[in-house]
Amino acid sequence: MNREIMRALGFKREINLVDSGKCPLCGKEVGKIKFRTKQDYEEYLISGMCQECMDEMFGVLEGNDE
Repeated sequence: MNREIMRALGFKREINLVDSGKCPLCGKEVGKIKFRTKQDYEEYLISGMCQECMDEMFGVLEGNDE
């Protein structure tokens, strides 16, 4: 993620939340959250979203537990 481009596009608040270890959507602390799958963790590295917001955004696939 290019932080400067994201800030220029108006996502300053969200970038600041991610930089402080919080989900850019709900604002919850993300550092202590256990992610369900490796793919969920990889999504977190890209977007900064917590597991709950990922589930809400993308849905939960049955049998997607590790």
